[in-house]
Amino acid sequence: MRQDPVIDSLTPESGKWMWNQIISTSEPGIPMPNPWIYPASADKNWWKDLPVGTVTIIVGGEEVLRDDILAFSKNLKVCVSSLVC
Repeated sequence: MRQDPVIDSLTPESGKWMWNQIISTSEPGIPMPNPWIYPASADKNWWKDLPVGTVTIIVGGEEVLRDDILAFSKNLKVCVSSLVC
């Protein structure tokens, strides 16, 4: 979100607003963030039983969530050998 604030369509303020919406509707006892809401937070082993053959992840150079998507794909690649990034 800080790489190019002129281009980014999401601001830190809008991100905080979205996060507040997510946690305000979460079920009691479910920790946040969790891999279902924030995949980059998942431990590498969380993906080991993912029932897929091939995964393709596409991310643009100016994607506001690029760093998180790349972190997620790095963790996923450990468990899904056919990952294409």
